[in-house]
Amino acid sequence: MVTLDFSSSKPGKRKSNPHEFSVEEYKEVNPELVKYRETKQIKIQQVNPTGISYSEKNIYMVSAEGLHVFGVNGKEILKKNFTDGATCVYANEKHIFIGSENYLLKLDSTGQIICKSDINPNSWFTSIAQRNHDLYVADAGNKLILKYNTDCKKTGEFAGQSRSTVIHGFIIPSAVFDVAINPDQELWVVNPGIHALQHYRDDGSLIDFWEKTSIEIEGFSGCCNPAHIAFLPNGNLITSEKGMVRIKEYSPKGDLLSVVAEPMKFEGEKAPDIAVDEQGNILALDMDKKMIRIFQPK
Repeated sequence: MVTLDFSSSKPGKRKSNPHEFSVEEYKEVNPELVKYRETKQIKIQQVNPTGISYSEKNIYMVSAEGLHVFGVNGKEILKKNFTDGATCVYANEKHIFIGSENYLLKLDSTGQIICKSDINPNSWFTSIAQRNHDLYVADAGNKLILKYNTDCKKTGEFAGQSRSTVIHGFIIPSAVFDVAINPDQELWVVNPGIHALQHYRDDGSLIDFWEKTSIEIEGFSGCCNPAHIAFLPNGNLITSEKGMVRIKEYSPKGDLLSVVAEPMKFEGEKAPDIAVDEQGNILALDMDKKMIRIFQPK
């Protein structure tokens, strides 16, 4: 007679798998790597936050409901609702540029709309950066970087490269795709499907890149990371990851310099959008906790 124990396959009855992969061990970070401390939180009420920017002592946040502007003291000083909501934002000293899924808005400092771009079919705008009179918009829907002038007119686009000798375009498995301009006015784009940071010319040709695929603290893992980037005044890069959420600081060449916020500081799996102020403090928009969290260098 052969007796089969079917109960062993039931929850709580299975033997542990010694080869089962777990990310829990990677959530622990060497305390010596953590060189920032959280100093302030701004709670967000009754909205679904989607993006953040910083300019001239003001914090600009967009949500599924519209635009919200806060002073550095956390007080909301402007609120503007949009029928289509908003997905990303970039602000300078005079104007606010907002992505609303598949079109671009330009607002003045009071929230009045100055211009609106044409609707771009199949687009999903996820990030906006500005260099001189040009705007660069990350379009996760079409897997392109779109170029606009500051009058909301589209002037170009490019599809990117995965490596300097092989053209594959941007690999965008999900709606995370970021673009930023560093203090030297260089255009950098995340190619999230290959965990790469890429430096481009204005015509879309690749100048330089670095990539780090690893679940270890030095690299990026999952389908599409880093989800968000921002540059410090000294040119170092801040990255934010989804899944196992963590915020880190890298040199321009891709060397890990420090950890801003380790995974244990987060409850969910959504990557915080990030912005940087003139003092080098990190503003992290925590989508899960619905708050803006400010981290300062120790």
